[in-house]
Amino acid sequence: DDGNGGVDGNDTNEGEAGGNGNGGEAESDGNSADSGNDGSNGDNGNGSEENEDDGTVSGTEKTEGGDSEEGGDGDSGEDGEGGEGGEDAEGETGADTFLMPTATGTVYTAETLTYSFLSSNFYNISSSTVVYESELNGSLLEVPLTLSEITEEPQILIYHTHSHEFFADSDTSNLETGIVGVGNYLAELLEGYGYSVLHLTDQFDYVDGVLDRSKAYTYAGVRLKEVLAEYPTIEVMIDLHRDGVDDGLHLVTEINGKSTAMIMFFNGMSRTTSGNISYLPNTNLEANLAFSLQLKVKAEAYYPGFTRKNYVKPYRYNLHLLEKALLIEAGAQTNTFEEVKNAMEPLAVLLHIQLSGLE
Repeated sequence: DDGNGGVDGNDTNEGEAGGNGNGGEAESDGNSADSGNDGSNGDNGNGSEENEDDGTVSGTEKTEGGDSEEGGDGDSGEDGEGGEGGEDAEGETGADTFLMPTATGTVYTAETLTYSFLSSNFYNISSSTVVYESELNGSLLEVPLTLSEITEEPQILIYHTHSHEFFADSDTSNLETGIVGVGNYLAELLEGYGYSVLHLTDQFDYVDGVLDRSKAYTYAGVRLKEVLAEYPTIEVMIDLHRDGVDDGLHLVTEINGKSTAMIMFFNGMSRTTSGNISYLPNTNLEANLAFSLQLKVKAEAYYPGFTRKNYVKPYRYNLHLLEKALLIEAGAQTNTFEEVKNAMEPLAVLLHIQLSGLE
């Protein structure tokens, strides 16, 4: 998310924290780093949020089926650059033959993923929250998180709490050139794998003609509950963002011969260092953590260098609404639209492997 707002404030409803006048952000800290190369803009907000009715512009898109692409793998370096990998091993999707990528990276087992290893190598845990050893360990790999079945009704929901997030070469007057356009492409790819996808294009951060992120998570939460009630078949929820980083940082690798933005999975603990946040309960916390970790582990195996460390913050960011709920930071403001769009191809592959139970 944009570096103009940090997650330091309190949200009295849905876990959004205020920024410096431009709204709260589910973004990484200025002190965070992936192997020393991934510092993002610092947190500096202290706003608060109240529950209000949704006054946003709404829109939903039921995407058409699209062609899918399976990328290779990159050997990651310290600066986020990598090479290409190959593909083999076929598996079946609901309608087509799926070509599994080759596992050219490290294949981790539950036994190797101790709290010490994960907290040092797979996670950036904000100093404003606490994650206990009993919550973060290899047992998360054993949590069953596949789709129950393929149906014609929507199964996957893609949305954007911050729809007005753009890239280095975006036309800021055209949402299709920003994160919303990236979401369109991810939806098309997943449809190509046989899933039914609903892409919600509501502008939760644009109210009465003004960009305002101070209540975006609250507005999103209201709308999400409506959508989930209307489509009870939805099992997966993806809040797709782009991160805000130092202007000199370019989060890019190479996958299948394409310049590809790196991505980051994001979790909220509903907890500060003082204890659990009582007004932000999350009965799906274990499943949320397991879902993002399982995808991270698959990324390390099939696309090494593609994902940054998973990031953990205090609040809940509407992830409590489903077990299989994700907040993903795709690239940053320093990436091009094409780089971030390219990242949706390996992400779609990882999601398909995860949801279909392929290994």
